[in-house]
Amino acid sequence: MKNVNYAKDEILIPSEAANQSEIAKPREVKAKNFSDKKLAKNHNIKEIANRFRSIRKIFCYSQEEIGNIIGVSYQQVQKYEAATDRIPAVSLYQLAKSLEISVNEFFPDSSKNLVNDAIDNEVWTMARKLMTLKNPNIRKKITSLVSSLQE
Repeated sequence: MKNVNYAKDEILIPSEAANQSEIAKPREVKAKNFSDKKLAKNHNIKEIANRFRSIRKIFCYSQEEIGNIIGVSYQQVQKYEAATDRIPAVSLYQLAKSLEISVNEFFPDSSKNLVNDAIDNEVWTMARKLMTLKNPNIRKKITSLVSSLQE
């Protein structure tokens, strides 16, 4: 039986192999697999995904509505929220701009953000009801009314 060196592996030439079981199979080379599990283990990705989901819920948007804002399907939004896919920075920027919030809201190290604020139930309820209003002009008027009460 004749052995041939090919890429540092010995391969038996099939025509000269006495038994088909002697034929060496090519070695499988496994590429680095950035699987869903490995992505989910990354704490920062999970934290950003959790904040992404929390902000979506604060503003009472569905996954489909968020997908429309950032230009992806609702299935992709599900993957972002589950931390199985990384959220592109441009998507965070588009969403922050659309919601009129700082992009820092998505990151754990910001000193003050929506997710960590201790907001009581009344404020959460009011915010949810405000975001269910279909007319953006009415939302803006109510928001400016509340802002004027602070001054």
